[in-house]
Amino acid sequence: MMRAVAIALLVGCYSPQLAPCTVTCADDSPCPADLTCGADSYCHAAGDDETCHAVLTVDVSGDGLVSSAPAGIECTPFETTCAMEFTGGSQITLTESAFNGATFTGWTGDACAGSTSSTCTFELDISMTLMATFQ
Repeated sequence: MMRAVAIALLVGCYSPQLAPCTVTCADDSPCPADLTCGADSYCHAAGDDETCHAVLTVDVSGDGLVSSAPAGIECTPFETTCAMEFTGGSQITLTESAFNGATFTGWTGDACAGSTSSTCTFELDISMTLMATFQ
């Protein structure tokens, strides 16, 4: 006699067969008792401090544009705040472009603060917010 067995994988359940950064967690889908819900909203084993993803938020003040490499961020005076989720540890380069006679006056926030360089390059290990100011 053959018996069929069905296995269901529920959101928030952990299986050692899954790759790291696969199982998300939140108030409605907690991690199993031997794992914890990390700040990145993924289940982690003890001692696992890898960040699965991080959100980059960019604000633009004034007449200018900020774009990112890798692609995902493109802020303008018409969309002054933009955000994108990147893989934790990604190398990000933001580039400013002033227009309508404006001048770029600098970066503020979690990376490149105080710099007036037209580019801002950093490793995105945790969620960050930056602002590009144009006058």
